[in-house]
Amino acid sequence: MELPQTEIILNPSKLEKYLVMVSFFLSLLALGGIWSSISIFIPLIQNEFNIDVIQSSLLFVVMLLPIPLSGLIARLFKKFGIDYVVLAGSFILSFFGTLHPFIPNFPLLLLIRFCAASGFGLLFMYHNQILSRYVPSSQNTKNTLLLMSGLVTGAFGSAYFTIYLFVLFNENWQMSVAFWGGIGLVATGLWCLYLFLISKTEDEG
Repeated sequence: MELPQTEIILNPSKLEKYLVMVSFFLSLLALGGIWSSISIFIPLIQNEFNIDVIQSSLLFVVMLLPIPLSGLIARLFKKFGIDYVVLAGSFILSFFGTLHPFIPNFPLLLLIRFCAASGFGLLFMYHNQILSRYVPSSQNTKNTLLLMSGLVTGAFGSAYFTIYLFVLFNENWQMSVAFWGGIGLVATGLWCLYLFLISKTEDEG
């Protein structure tokens, strides 16, 4: 499959660098939270949808299978450039991640979580190409490890923090899980700001 390519930016501003890193970090933090926070509420979900333990495990299995859909989305957006492929990935992850706790039908809930994971698939495919605009290839590993720490923090930190959110939102598990999708929406907003800044730079150039 032919993938979008990215050009090398020789003199990026510090703000552009920070926006890229923070946006990716928050997206991975959101994914970690979307993935694991729902595990805390499995008993509530089983009761609400009248499902057993095996069926509820599908909530995690479907998030491991996003790559085919991610590839299709990448092909649809490639004519706009890699920046917009990543924007699509960030938006899909955050939108469906925010929406999915409020779905009243279990099969549809599985589909929505699958769609959310496809957004991460796009980010995973292209984050290294985006980073290569701003840092030497020798530093890509360091920056990738920094970004992955967002995923790990979301996956493990959400277990504690989601309980706090559950209390904060008056024991509303849907809002507690949707919070992590909201983090992704912030990341999407930062990516939009980044696109605005580089478009201004190109116009001035």
